[in-house]
Amino acid sequence: AVPHPALFRRKWLNVSVSLLQPALLLYLGGFWLHQSYQQYKQVGDGAPKPALYGFYNVDEFVVDGQVRPPVFTDETRWRRFTFERYNLVGIVLAGGPVERFKVKLDQSKKSLDSPKLTIPVGKPGLLLTSLHQT
Repeated sequence: AVPHPALFRRKWLNVSVSLLQPALLLYLGGFWLHQSYQQYKQVGDGAPKPALYGFYNVDEFVVDGQVRPPVFTDETRWRRFTFERYNLVGIVLAGGPVERFKVKLDQSKKSLDSPKLTIPVGKPGLLLTSLHQT
């Protein structure tokens, strides 16, 4: 092995640089791991889930006071409802596609509000009185 040239004339400075390089590498690696773990706990899979988080089957679907039967040919009927992280809800239609909406839970109105969607909230702990968590 070919020795690398000395950076300084004084030997103690060269030894210090040789010791500081791995120490700096360990510090930066530890810092990076710590930051990654903090992100995991705040917004990753380790983040706390919302109180209503989960999948719900839609047992009864009412539009304008009319109960819509669970027919798979009705492409506008909700089949499942998901409450996800980051204030997202997913609506699985009977026809198959999933639509996602950004919502805001409004405790005073007891509803989930979105520019495209307003959902009344039923009893505490249930999203709608006609939904049951699966």
